[in-house]
Amino acid sequence: MTEENKKVENQEEMPHLEPSQEVDFQAEESKTEEVVKPTVEEKKKEEEKKLHKTSPKIFVLLAAIILILISFIGYYAFASNPKRILVSSIDSLNKKMNSLNTELSQFQTNIGDNFTMNGTMTMKINSDVLDAYETMGLYPELTQMLTNLENTEFNYEYQQNKDDKTLYFNFIPTLNGQELTNITYYNENSNQYLLIKEIAEEYLKLENFDIFDSVQQANIDDYNYIVDVVKDSLYQHVTKDDFEESNVKIKVDGKDKEVKKVALVLNAERANELLDQVINDLKKDKEANKIMNRISPEFKNYQKQEIDGTDDSELNFITYVTKFSHEPLKYALTITDSYTKKESGLAYTDGEIKEFEVIENEKVIGTMEIKGDIENFEITLKDENGKSLGTGKGSYKDSKSNFDLSLNMDQNMILACHINAQKEGDQTNTTFQCEIISNDNQTLLSLELADTNTLKEGTDVTVNIENSREFTEEDSQKLSTWLQQLLANYLVTQ
Repeated sequence: MTEENKKVENQEEMPHLEPSQEVDFQAEESKTEEVVKPTVEEKKKEEEKKLHKTSPKIFVLLAAIILILISFIGYYAFASNPKRILVSSIDSLNKKMNSLNTELSQFQTNIGDNFTMNGTMTMKINSDVLDAYETMGLYPELTQMLTNLENTEFNYEYQQNKDDKTLYFNFIPTLNGQELTNITYYNENSNQYLLIKEIAEEYLKLENFDIFDSVQQANIDDYNYIVDVVKDSLYQHVTKDDFEESNVKIKVDGKDKEVKKVALVLNAERANELLDQVINDLKKDKEANKIMNRISPEFKNYQKQEIDGTDDSELNFITYVTKFSHEPLKYALTITDSYTKKESGLAYTDGEIKEFEVIENEKVIGTMEIKGDIENFEITLKDENGKSLGTGKGSYKDSKSNFDLSLNMDQNMILACHINAQKEGDQTNTTFQCEIISNDNQTLLSLELADTNTLKEGTDVTVNIENSREFTEEDSQKLSTWLQQLLANYLVTQ
């Protein structure tokens, strides 16, 4: 093949583009670029689509915010109602009482209502002043009486059985090993009996006394039920006209706090009217009526009191609450006497430091501050000027408790007291010490009582009251003679 023919063949194998085809390819590329870049109108439509998609979310958010605001406004209007503040204050105080009861209950014995306690108590008395008098031969009868008291053991036995409604108490003072007397008190189904051999050989029957009904306390559930009925009754019967409101400042944990003061202000007539309405509501409620009659048998005989039209006594129950949430921070109860025109009352501030204030004519004349809890606490007493009157501290635990108190009686004397109780098994040892000390550290008077008792479950009372008789006037005279002789035993040397 010639060179010329090879050239022709190679040319046929190479691709061949026409000019018109190259122009068309570029035009297609230009059209593709126009599709990728939308027009202004298309962008507007796309944004509208996005807006339509996000609009429901915005409306939901706005609706939620509005509902929250309405809820807050509604809550504020509801909670700021003075009647509601009164009820919430009662609730708050009641919860604190329940909490205190729960704390105390963990330290109570689980011996039950039927138990026997046997114990012995002794005392020691000391005085630098009396010792000096004794050296000088002054007041010999007084010093002899104190000596005899120190040499006396007081033995006692206490048994109670709530199921059988029986109570037995026996008390025997023994001076230098010699029994001075023997006193026995017995109560069975409200019938009282007394046995003192120096007066009579048989039990003497006294006036009836429902001792178990009188000392019986409503349990915590009963107490809470009564509080709920009283709370609902007050909410129903008090009106806005019974309240006064203002914005004030109080101190909580030493810091000023702006609060709302809500005072339930009742004159004698209005207070009597509300009391009558509450009593009637308690009587209408079957369970509350049952509880109240069990606690106080006189409840069923209650009658509305007549109020003297000239009586302008006034009662104020005051709650200090936070401005928005209306959380109670402080409570006060004051009474203004109609005749003396003197206002007196108590206040309690609930902070990290608990404060109890004594109020007189709108002025705080005394304060007690408590830090800590029942297991470990400190107490400070202050006068109207904030000056310390004394301090105390203590702890209360399962098997051991103690308390120390120091009071400034005046510039020259201090009263110091100490109580210590230690429990081991069923035996408890308790020591009570109290002394008056002068500013020159002289013991003016010191008293120490030591008690040891054993507690066990169940009772075994055996009392024969078949030959008992009524207490007579002659027995009363013998009782007076017996007391005089008992005292005389302490005035002579044994």
